[in-house]
Amino acid sequence: MNKRYVVGFMYTLAGSVALVRKSRPHWQIGLLNGIGGKIEEGESPVQAQVREFREETGVETHEGDWVFRGTLSGIGWEIFLFASQSDVEMPLVNSDPTEPCDWYPRNPLPSDTVPNLRWLVPFCIESPVDPVAFYQGTHE
Repeated sequence: MNKRYVVGFMYTLAGSVALVRKSRPHWQIGLLNGIGGKIEEGESPVQAQVREFREETGVETHEGDWVFRGTLSGIGWEIFLFASQSDVEMPLVNSDPTEPCDWYPRNPLPSDTVPNLRWLVPFCIESPVDPVAFYQGTHE
């Protein structure tokens, strides 16, 4: 069975996006990534996105705040992609102090982001197409 994850990109029209500085897994240490994590048993992807965003930022959102943009998958894993627009850059406080969250410019993104964010962030935020599926292979 595939490991299932969510990642979401909350953004402002002023040009910023909420990102987390990762302390795990090993290949992401020190890099910025979207906000998300594992889907727990019994959760839908959007329920997991709401929970993960609250846990990682301290900000309460609702299922209707998140727009499903597609999936990214490989051998043994699947990631559900979401976007959400915010009118303001509210304070972000991660319940895990080893993974701080903050607002960053999205054009261009900082150089220390997870590499696929260079196309995932613009796709999730700006693409007018319906949700799509991408296959990326392994990432262990």
